[in-house]
Amino acid sequence: MRVFVADGKVVSSLTRRPRPGGYLASVSQGGTIEVNQDHLQVADFCSRMALDLRAEWMCVDWLMTDSGPVLNEWSTAHGGFTMMPEPELGKVADAFFGWIRGRLDAGAARR
Repeated sequence: MRVFVADGKVVSSLTRRPRPGGYLASVSQGGTIEVNQDHLQVADFCSRMALDLRAEWMCVDWLMTDSGPVLNEWSTAHGGFTMMPEPELGKVADAFFGWIRGRLDAGAARR
């Protein structure tokens, strides 16, 4: 599951699942994407990580196991969300491009 965090708040998440009988959750390998509320299990962790790292935009990937979520990786770079269904796609895109606009505006204000 990839959780999208903007300004310390969870915006949304997407869960990738492998094709039946497969183990790769890549959509190009036959996996699927779904939007659900799984991120509620890790929302506090994601927000705290972003705040502690001072990351204004962050993607946190979790492996969802029978024993609970396991942190896989995090990135302060753009994380793929273009295959998300609406309205989640719009929410994440607005947060991401809003964050970029804020950074550009802050840079222009310093000049």
